[in-house]
Order: sequence, then structure tokens, then C-alpha cells
Amino acid sequence: MTTTSPGRSAVTALTVPAYLRGETVGDHLITFSGRGQDAGFRAPDPATVLDRLPLGDPSRMRDLYELTTEDVVGYLAALGPRLALSENPLLQEALAHAADWSDLSPGVLRGCYERLPEFFTAEAVREIAERAVGTACLDGWTRVRTTDGWRASVRAIGSRAVHIIAGNSPEIAALTLIRNAVTRGDAIIKSPSNDPLTALAIARTMAATAPDHPLTRHVAVAYWKGGDERIERALYRPENVEKIVAWGGFASVRHVTRYIQPGLELISLDPKLSATVIGPEAFTDSDAMARTARLAAVDVGALNQLGCFNARVIYAVTGRDEKGVERAAEWAELLHQEVQRLPGHLSSRAKRFDPDLRAGLLALRTAPDWYRVIGGRQDEGAVIVSRTGEPVAFHTALSGRVANVVPVDAPEDAVRAMNSATQTVGVHPESLKERLRDLVPLYGVQRLVSLGHATRFRAELPQDAMEPLRRMVKWIVDETYDEPGEEGAAASACPVARLTAAFDHHDPEFTPEVARRVQQALREQGRVARTEAHGGAWLLSRHEDVLRALSDDETFSSGSGIFFPRAEGTPRFAPLEYDPPEHTFFRALMRPAFVRAQVARLAPQVREVVSGLVAPLVARGGGDLIRELCTPLPLVVLGLAVGFTEGAQRRLRDLTRNMWARMPKDGSAAGFWPQMEELLQSEIQQARERAGDDFLARLVRAERAGRPLTDAELRVMLVGFAVGGHQTTLNALAHLLWTLARAPEWQHRLRERPELMPAAAEEALRLWTPADHSTRVTTRDVEIGGVTIPAGDRVILLTGAANRDPAVFPDPEAFRLDRPPNLHLTFGRGIHFCIGAPLARLEFRIVLEELARHAPYALTAEPTRFYENGRHLALDGLEVRFG
Repeated sequence: MTTTSPGRSAVTALTVPAYLRGETVGDHLITFSGRGQDAGFRAPDPATVLDRLPLGDPSRMRDLYELTTEDVVGYLAALGPRLALSENPLLQEALAHAADWSDLSPGVLRGCYERLPEFFTAEAVREIAERAVGTACLDGWTRVRTTDGWRASVRAIGSRAVHIIAGNSPEIAALTLIRNAVTRGDAIIKSPSNDPLTALAIARTMAATAPDHPLTRHVAVAYWKGGDERIERALYRPENVEKIVAWGGFASVRHVTRYIQPGLELISLDPKLSATVIGPEAFTDSDAMARTARLAAVDVGALNQLGCFNARVIYAVTGRDEKGVERAAEWAELLHQEVQRLPGHLSSRAKRFDPDLRAGLLALRTAPDWYRVIGGRQDEGAVIVSRTGEPVAFHTALSGRVANVVPVDAPEDAVRAMNSATQTVGVHPESLKERLRDLVPLYGVQRLVSLGHATRFRAELPQDAMEPLRRMVKWIVDETYDEPGEEGAAASACPVARLTAAFDHHDPEFTPEVARRVQQALREQGRVARTEAHGGAWLLSRHEDVLRALSDDETFSSGSGIFFPRAEGTPRFAPLEYDPPEHTFFRALMRPAFVRAQVARLAPQVREVVSGLVAPLVARGGGDLIRELCTPLPLVVLGLAVGFTEGAQRRLRDLTRNMWARMPKDGSAAGFWPQMEELLQSEIQQARERAGDDFLARLVRAERAGRPLTDAELRVMLVGFAVGGHQTTLNALAHLLWTLARAPEWQHRLRERPELMPAAAEEALRLWTPADHSTRVTTRDVEIGGVTIPAGDRVILLTGAANRDPAVFPDPEAFRLDRPPNLHLTFGRGIHFCIGAPLARLEFRIVLEELARHAPYALTAEPTRFYENGRHLALDGLEVRFG
């Protein structure tokens, strides 16, 4: 049967059925107008399916709540291969007709459809679930403890939602169905008139793949004309749906807003504009110009510049003088050429070039003193060079691969032209991103990305300045308040509340779990807190404040020691407990043992040591990783790097344990320092006698101002090596392996993707900060968060709290491998940044690589976590089995 659309002459033969939770419905057809080239289609009269679109009874979603994330992963991973374009006739039909409606060319459309299976891989779905919501809350109730001791549980529950999707890319339909599955929601998808087939094709493939699966039974796809009050007035009601997820601008949501009311939430993914900022490094020579032009061309031309993330205005930091403008124009010529060279599956000439834009380009050509227009005479795309220092008046309407290059004097000039409608900003070089990333959010920018990668959409990351998946679910809380009595009395004496009000890291109840909750409470209650314990100190717990103190050594001095309290007579550890100029002197002497070149030379020996420690553990089928690997490894490596003898390596662990146990309790250092001093003096004497070429032998021959170093100067450096070189490394490595032993899936992932091993180490360093805090003394009055800290007062820097600050680390309590960059403060900042960091990172990487060569390992018993000296986060053992 063929029909003719009212008011149109085109003959319409295409039928677009509805899909209603597993059933394809193709009767009661009426004709709808399509978009472009007068193409229309027939679809069921929405009034005839209206009563079947809503789920109705919410209790029918119970089958979704019984699914785990792995159930969802398995379902979508099985679906993905069946969405291969070459094998799926439904998607082939969608592609064949998409050319009638879409502004994308057939080649670009085909590329989009061919990429669809990549969205459904197990790894991609797991990342979306974990990063965008959190699998623990999706899979069940997650228990939490409030700071005052009451109990609560939290769960993320899927919602009944209408999804009004955009049709500018078929990938949006795929992403919508994946998001609905991950959140365990019930979805009604309103197909767009410029792509009525893609969501339908995927849903029908779901029914063919797993017809009885709950995820198949909780999807409906239908078409109705936006604004049809017969449908929308009846459908958009809280008893039918709880959320409306709308892609697009005012035109696509204006019909929806009138229905929003309590119980019905609108999640609007409105269109944005994107830009590019390119620093002066890109214009230094012809090679740099050519390379950056190739990268920028992808940001401009991919998907025919139809996406929110496509670049339209490119700010070039060439300067606005005549020479700078000419250099920008030269680069713009290269950009135009590179856009034309983009492959057909990525970009092509616009199918329907905007006539108003064409007229605008023509007008600009008549004002060469103000603008230069490169290309565009055949609608192939163009580059406009503004000589005014500002974008063209119609820059928001740039399309069809038309970019506007604006020369500026400084990157900040570009930022000032941005606003809350700016979605993505491509940046070159990477160092410029670090300069801009704390500034651009103030102007509304939502995403920074490396030049050339703006169109790489990551579904697992926040989108459009929000986290849509976290809004797509309903967050349910179960709170428990005990009646007064034994439990009530215990709660009122909760150590968390007590230690938040009167912080004391040496309190017997200051356990790692209590410390974590205390730190969270301090971080949430304000930027500065105060404790009167041990003579009094101020507390900083937020990332921005701890970072400031670590970086500003002139205001926050470590010259009086970083431990608090401190037994009288305890030596200062170089270089950490010195201020310039002494710090500068000691660090210059100590650093050569840990420079990257030296660390690289040690790598084969470190691998040999690790292999020799791991092999017996594996041969026996298990053992204590702390006793047999984490403890000896840093000590042996310290011997390799510094030159400590084997005898010293054996004694250092016991001596440092004794020091941490007694330092906060003894009135003097007499209980631990004489033995350590004797050991270090023996190492100094042996190094002088052997006159070798190892680092320690060279160190004892060093001079200061023309005189030999004194034994006291050598001892403060050696104690810094001895304590810093193994204590924190041991504890950090132990917590890394403890984390992996508790989660075999992480081990599997690192085996599959060994390039993630450094990220795993960095995340363990952040999450389980081995040195939980340090202290400083102010040299002047300093104001933080409205509180003035007087000169001469002690300040405790809670590094562990800063490393879990949600303002810097999304989902801070989770172990995640996707924190680029992971801005933890474990190694410090400023002049006191840990000189041993390269060596520690080498040890972590090699341990992970060597363990990955053997069978997975798992805990046989959960160890106890505790603090040494109130600050060193440690484990009492790590018993595992292999295989």
C-alpha cells in the first residue's frame, strides 16, 4: 500500500511500526511527514497505542531490580555483535532511509552505524555503570554510616521515563538504550522524525536476541509528532512516568515543559556550542602548524560539524598585530586544506548548506579589512579569519564545516568570550589545559579535551555539566535511628563525633575507618578546624587548602618538623624537615639517587628482585605478601639505590617500627634514636672505608662550602632515606595488593590491559594515602576560608582527607582506573615533592607485571588495618592464595 502525505507530492511506502515491550505493532497506520527531500513514512496512529505505552503498575519493574550489573553487561555484550551492520537487515533498512532525512552524508552515516557494536562491549558497559552511577548502588542497598553514628542504606532504582531523542546521529539511539539498561529503567522512546528507524531496529534486535529478558520487556519505541496534545497530555503524568529525558533545544522540549510538575522531572540535554584554544607553541614552525591544523580539522569536520562538540570558533594565540594575524591566516589555509582531506566516513560536504550562512560568507568577502574568507565558494566548507579579535556575529550558526579563526593575544582572551552555552573546548598544548582548567568552568565551559579529540564522546563521563545517568535513577534512602538505650548511648559516644570535635590522631579509637569518617566530617563542616590536642593545631582537610599549604613553603614552614607531637631530641629528616636554603642543599645531594635516568638503570635489578620474591610464594600456592614481598622489596631496592648494606636493610624495619611506636609517647628520643644513630653511623663508616662508586660512597665524599660533610649532616640525610625510602612504599604497595586481592576482576583487567597498571598504583596511593597527614608552622598570619591562622601556629595537613575530596575526585571512595589526571597529593607538592616517587612507581609497576605472569591471588583472611604513629596507614598482614 502506498499513500501520499497531505500537502506533499511524494509517494510514501515506508512503514515504521511501533515496538511495545517485545511486540512489533504495525496496524492503524497513518502518514507522517519526514524531513528533507519531502520523504515521509507511515506509522501506527499514536492514539491507538497510547494505553500500551506507559508501564502502568510500577511493581512490574521488580524483575529489573533483580538484575545485577553483570546481568546487564552480559545481555548487552550478546546484543552488540548482532548489531553489526553487515548482518542486521533492520539496521540496513535504517541506513538506507536515513539518507532521506539526515544531514549526514551516506558515507558518514555508514560509519556511525558500523561503530554501533563498539558501544555494547562488556568493558564499555561496565565503565558506564561504575563511573556514571556506581555498581554497588545499582546492584543493591549500600550501607553508610553518618558522622553522628546513625545508620543508613542507599540504592539507585531505575525509573519510568520517556526519552525524546535527537536524530542527528544514530549513536544517540544506541546510547539511550544502553543507559536505560544500565539504570534498569522502563523506557518509552519517542523516535525523531529525522531518524525513526534506528531505535526501533535496535529494540527489535533485542527481542530477537532475548525475547523474554526483562530488559527486552521494558522498552517501548513509537513515533508521534511533538506537541500532539492527544498523546502528551495523557502520557506526561506522574502516574505514568517519573522522568522525561529530552535531547535537543527549545523546539524539542517546548511541548514538554507545560507538563512538568512535582513527581515529573525534566532532564534536558540541550544543544551547546564548542570552541578551540590553540597556544603559541602551535605556530612556531611549519611542522607544528601542519600538525595542529590536522588535529583541529577533525574537531571541525567530524560528523559534518553537526554535533555540539564540534569546533566552530578557534582562538589562535598568535597575537593581534599584523604579523600575528598573518600567521593565523596562514594556519587557517592549512586548516581548510585538512578539512577537505578528511575521509568520507568521517566528514563530507554538507548535503544542504545553510543559505543564510552562504549569504553571510559572501558579505564577509566584501570586507577584507575586517575578515578573510578561505574557501566556501562551492559549499565545501570555509575558514573565516577575524581581524577584529572577535568571532563573527553569526558564529553560533556556523555549520557545513565552516570555522572561524580568531587571533588573540592570550588564552584568557578566548576564555572571556565563552559562557554557559560552551560545551567542549579543544586545547593545545596539554600544558595549556592545566593553565585553563580551573578558569574556564567559571565562564560555564563544561569539557576540556586534547585538540583533535573533541568529537570522542565518552558515555561513562559527565555530560553537559551534569551526570544524566545519576538523574535518570531514583535515589532511595533507608535511615535507621536507634531508640535511646545501649545502642543510643553507644552512638552518643561515637568516636567519629568525638574526634571530629576534638581531633587527636593518637587517640586509641583513631582507627583507619574512624579516621576516614572524621576526615569526611571535617571536610564537609568547613575549610578550617581547630584541635587543642597536644598543644593545639589548625586542621586543613580540603584538597585546595592542603595543596596551597604544600606548595607555599614560605608561609607554611616544615623547618620545625612535620611530626606532631615530637619527642624531644628526635632528629630532623632531610630534606623534608628543612626550609631553604638548607633544604635546597640537602635535596641537591640526595636527589641523584632517584633521578629518572638512574631509576631506569635500576629497573632490570628491581625486576630480578621482585621475581625472586614472587616465585616462592607462587610455588607454595600462597603466603603473606607483606612479610614476603612488600617488606623486603623496598629495603632491598633502597640498598640498590643508595648503598645500604644487607645488614642495615635487615635492621631498618625493626628500628623504624620502634621509632613510630615510641615517638608520640616518649618524652625524649632516648628510647629509639641511639640505636638508629648507631646503625647510620656504621653505614657512614663502611662507605668511607670502601671508597666505592655507589651513591653512598660518593655522598660521604661530598663537600659543603669547601669542607667535608659532617657526620650529623650525613645522618639526617640517611635517616630521610631509611625512613622515607621504605615505610611509605611498603604500606602503599600493601594496600594496592590488598585492593586487588579483594577484587579479582581488577586483576583480570590489568592482565588484559597492562597499560592501566600505573593508574592502579596511583589510585591506591590516593585512596589509601600511606602518610595520612603532616604538619607545618605558619611564618605569617594567613587567611583561609574566612579564618585567620596566626603566625607561629601549627597546621595539620590532612592529606588523606584531601585525596578523597569529592570536589576534585568524583566518586572519591571508589577505586577507579579512569582518573586522568589523578591529582592526589600523596607525594606532596612544591619543593618537598617526594624525591623517591619515580623509584616507588617503578616498584609498583614491576610488582604488578610480575604478579600478572602468575595465577590470580585472593585473600584467605581479611587483615587488620591500623596506624603507625597516628599517620602511617598499615596492614598487619596479607595472606593470599594463588590460583
